[in-house]
Amino acid sequence: MCSLIFFGDDGEFLILPYAENGEGACTGVDKPERLKWDGVSVVALGERVLASLEVSMVEPGLPLGRTQAFALATGAKTFRAFSKTRQQVSVDSSGQGDGLRVQFLHRDANFMYSAATSDPPEWTVMLPLDAQPEAVGRAVVGVLRAGGVAIADETGAGGGPVGADAGAGADDVVGYAGFKAALLSDYGVMAGRRDGPVEAVTGLLEEVGRAVCEDPRLFHCAIMTCALVCLDGGFLPDFLDEPARRLGDISGQLVGEDLAVYRADAAALRDRLAAGSALVETECPPDYFPGTWGPGVDSAWWDDLVAGVARPG
Repeated sequence: MCSLIFFGDDGEFLILPYAENGEGACTGVDKPERLKWDGVSVVALGERVLASLEVSMVEPGLPLGRTQAFALATGAKTFRAFSKTRQQVSVDSSGQGDGLRVQFLHRDANFMYSAATSDPPEWTVMLPLDAQPEAVGRAVVGVLRAGGVAIADETGAGGGPVGADAGAGADDVVGYAGFKAALLSDYGVMAGRRDGPVEAVTGLLEEVGRAVCEDPRLFHCAIMTCALVCLDGGFLPDFLDEPARRLGDISGQLVGEDLAVYRADAAALRDRLAAGSALVETECPPDYFPGTWGPGVDSAWWDDLVAGVARPG
């Protein structure tokens, strides 16, 4: 049995049961539970989670070719549009089937959720199979807070800003400011999983490789954000030095908050590069960086990315 609990920027819990769909996959069941969070209703939250787990044991998941449960519940056009404003907790039976595992799933810079064996232990709470609703609700709230999610307590403290629900009107576009925030969050997690900051930055750039290679705005955001993180630590990986100094101007592609954050980053990067820092030699840059290319590879696509030029199609 499995249930995925999504906590939105709008302060609402959306709880979706997941089950085998007869096609060899585990997919959502179109029987959502909802709860508007008021800081105190842990019993009501636990009741909804337990009800969702019951559904997951008796109902099949939706066929893969059908509109999926998250979209049916919210109207979101894609999973990225859905996940942009939501954090996730998984509740399922443990591997031995003798308990419930309540686990915070990290949302990475690609707006996908995952767990790793190196995640902090406080991101997971084990409960007995017959756990009462209050214990389940408190565990869900507890692992969200352990994962850094701003969720209000009974005093009203800790709640983040109320955002728009990722419903039918939400799009799949990731803005510069939102992507930067996700990168910084992901770096914090990776720095705890890796041997050092260079390895964390390299892993982060590898993780977002596909996204940034398809969008010069995100490429510039990734290069500048990672370069500034490193420069703040007094060093710069050698593979970042050349692109960080060559970045073109993408201000014409941005508006509003995205433009303001970009301009602040660009100014900070110019100042930090001019001040100088220690270059760190690295053996393994991300595989889309020039240091990993074989002979005869056309570099025009890389030059376009650095210049901030989007290729058609």
